[in-house]
Amino acid sequence: MSVTLESLLANSERLGSFPAIVHRINDAVEDPRFSLDEVGQIVQEDPVLSARLLRIANSSFYSQRFPIDTIARALAVIGTKQLKELVTATYVMNTFSAQFHNDLDTKSFWKHCIACGVACRALATARREANVERFYLMGLLHDLGKVLLFTELGDQSAKMLKNHQQNGIPLYQMERDQLGFDHADLGGRLLERWKLPMEIHQPVSYHHKPAEDAECPLESAILHLADIISIGLRPGSGGQALIPPLNNDAWQVLHLPTSILPELFNIIRLQYFDAVAIFLDDHAADG
Repeated sequence: MSVTLESLLANSERLGSFPAIVHRINDAVEDPRFSLDEVGQIVQEDPVLSARLLRIANSSFYSQRFPIDTIARALAVIGTKQLKELVTATYVMNTFSAQFHNDLDTKSFWKHCIACGVACRALATARREANVERFYLMGLLHDLGKVLLFTELGDQSAKMLKNHQQNGIPLYQMERDQLGFDHADLGGRLLERWKLPMEIHQPVSYHHKPAEDAECPLESAILHLADIISIGLRPGSGGQALIPPLNNDAWQVLHLPTSILPELFNIIRLQYFDAVAIFLDDHAADG
């Protein structure tokens, strides 16, 4: 029996659903009757989430003049929309880190994903987009399909990865040839199944073919370029041995001058180290 995208998605159900605190925070953020203090009280029920919130508020992402030492002040700095993205990211990383196949290095994988999220956020900021944290989440989650493929098709995925590393054939191309879909298709559908917004799951599906995305062309273009930047900077690995080619149409969609790229790379490097410390609890971000 051949594997299908739908059968893999069905197997993903064993990963479970979002824990209750995720729904409580999201409901409170969306309910105008809840104050910022009341949202903060829910956050404080989770020590890990509280610690990450404070670390983000004090990181280079926000560049505060004075230390942020309370959840209420952190929420005032970060905002409730960004809180939702943080909660989702924390849950997904904790859940998927327990599912890794031996041939996919957990820390290296997440370093690449974090770098991609930082690059997405930096590109969105350069374009003055609203709610840049959603771009960060999009980048952080863009390769989840790889984890699911390795979990369900370990030996086959490992062989494709080895072939890619030895011969330079794009991993997503081998997946399409052998399976009829790739990790981006699978990851996007998984995020859609989790009811994440279209502006997140759609670009994940199209980040290797951004010119084909008619619904969210800007988001897909940003994610496509951010993935290339993060691989080029080599902070980790999403399983890629070579830098994939840049889609010229995607670059044109961004309407950014090439002159900003050196400064952008410096910003990404700085924020990457902060983000790794926050999400991996690891200050040794090199590698």
